[in-house]
This record gives sequence, structure tokens and C-alpha cells, in this order.
Amino acid sequence: MKIAVVEDEREYREVLKEYLSRYEEQKNLTFEVIEFTNAISFLENYAPVYDVVFMDIRMKYMDGMTAAHKLREADPNAVLVFVTSLTQYAVEGYSVDATDYIVKPVSYYDFALKFTRALKRLPPPSIKTVILPSKNGMRRVALSDVIYCETSGHNVIFHTSDGDFQKYSSLSAVERELKAFGFCKCNSCYLVNLKFVKEITGYSVKVGDAELQISQPRKKALLAAVKNYAVNGNV
Repeated sequence: MKIAVVEDEREYREVLKEYLSRYEEQKNLTFEVIEFTNAISFLENYAPVYDVVFMDIRMKYMDGMTAAHKLREADPNAVLVFVTSLTQYAVEGYSVDATDYIVKPVSYYDFALKFTRALKRLPPPSIKTVILPSKNGMRRVALSDVIYCETSGHNVIFHTSDGDFQKYSSLSAVERELKAFGFCKCNSCYLVNLKFVKEITGYSVKVGDAELQISQPRKKALLAAVKNYAVNGNV
């Protein structure tokens, strides 16, 4: 589990690291903790790889509430916990989907209580995701929301329930990554999520609202994959 601590006061960075280490030991968990001394360094080249973000509000250069709004543009999924003495911002925290506030000075009891609550917001490990470029940086997308992938030059377009995302890659590389999670090629241009296959007629497959062509060499394998998925929920 990857955790970001965004705090410009060294004292509280150390306190949070100590409490995280204590919690790890008590709960038999493993955390990778990354420290940031200000919000700008945290957001620069941000990638949605953090499960939990601890964010102070009163920081130099950029305040935590502004940073939280920018975080949500890039990553709607990270669990956000404010660590602050500025409790008057509690109502505004709803606009950035903050899970909780830990009030300074921080006690371990309050930290453990709020952190336990935060961990309950995380998706179960069984939910697989892929990180894709978006207009605001990078976006973590659940594989269960990817309808199909389409090759486009040197890129692959991921058509999802939440819009399209383009990644520099080959369809063959994406197929190797996703094949174990219920994806199958219907021709050399398309990789479909079997969850969204509605109908196969002749050499045509309806995937979500799209109708895609099936190549002759791929048809037998696709039919077998669809049948197996219907029975076992996998390929």
C-alpha cells in the first residue's frame, strides 16, 4: 500500500511516519510512505499511485485545500485525509471528497481511528486497475470499466464507461497485460472486454454500444472465450 504524506512541518511528518509504522506493526500490514514538504512537489508529475494521502491545509506555496482540488482533477480515487488545526474547512472538505480530518496536535488514538476508517474506503484487492494518461495527468481506471481497446497508430485507445483514454503502446502489449482479466482480441485492431460482449452475429460482435468486426482467424478463439467467460467469469 502506497501512502503520501504532504506536510511542510517536519515535526508532523515524523509523527505521521511513526504512527504509520506503529499501525503497520499492530495490524501486520506493509506501507510504502512517500514524504512531500509542500503541495507543489506532490502535484508535480503526479501519477495516481497512492492509496491514501495525508494532507495538511496550512502550507507554504500552495494551501492544502487548493492542492486537494487539483488532486481530484488528476485522481478521483485516492483516499484523502486532512491533518490540520483549521477545522473550519470541514464543510469545504466534502467538495474534494475528503474522508476525514485529524486535528493537530495528533494523538495516536485519533490517528488510528481515522486511518482505519480511511482504509475501509479503499477498493478490495480483487479490483484490478490500469493507469492511463488523461487531460489532467494520469488516471487510475478499473479494468471492469474498460469496454474495449483499439489500436491507433503507435497508440492504444481505451474506450471506457467514463470516456476514452489514449496510451502510447501496442495492442499486443496491452493484450499481454489484460488477457488474464477477461479480455480477448476479435481482430488485430480490437481487444474486447468479454464482460461487455452482448451479441455475436456472423463476423460481427456487439461490445457495449459498439459493433466491431471479427476476423476469420480470431472467431473460434473469441467464441470459446465468450462461452468460458459466461460459465466461469474468466477466459
